[in-house]
Amino acid sequence: MIPRKALDLIILSILDQNQQGLTGYALVNKFKVYFPISKISPGTLYPKLRKLNESGDTSENSKIYTITEQGKQRLTENSPKIIHDSIEFLPNLFKTLIKPLPLLKQLDFPEFWYVSDYGFLDDVLSSDEFCSISNVSQSIENLEKMRERLEREKKILTKRFKKQMENLDKQIELIGKKTKECEEEKKNWTKIKIEEE
Repeated sequence: MIPRKALDLIILSILDQNQQGLTGYALVNKFKVYFPISKISPGTLYPKLRKLNESGDTSENSKIYTITEQGKQRLTENSPKIIHDSIEFLPNLFKTLIKPLPLLKQLDFPEFWYVSDYGFLDDVLSSDEFCSISNVSQSIENLEKMRERLEREKKILTKRFKKQMENLDKQIELIGKKTKECEEEKKNWTKIKIEEE
């Protein structure tokens, strides 16, 4: 579910990424691509588009919506807070909702096992009661499943982080080149002598 406060900014961001503009129908389809589980309906988006248009954040011409300079400024000013709030909120949501689940249900969320500040696996595996959750045979089977899932997660993460590290290296290299270009440009500046009359 998309937070109500974020919906305007998401619309503005999608329009900002599609400078040629979008029809309301095309915007609904973009939402389906970006947020497949959100099920945002035209009945939700069209009133939002109307309000954004009335406030001057978007403009509409022949049913094509585009973001305005005012909309871009709103996006730039308000997005950081929404991003920060979401980063703070989501881990706490997970922790709160997973704790009441039975252990075997908690194991259905391997993507969160290695979250260091939660320490879910540390708590489970250090428990003396783990081997008596149901019976020893079941516990061994559960441990084997956990090991297999963690090995799969490790492969996925290794591949993902390798690609991210390569991208970071490229960006660092690009920043280095741009810095040198700026330094060379600065050397070419000429100082204009100002003479007083």
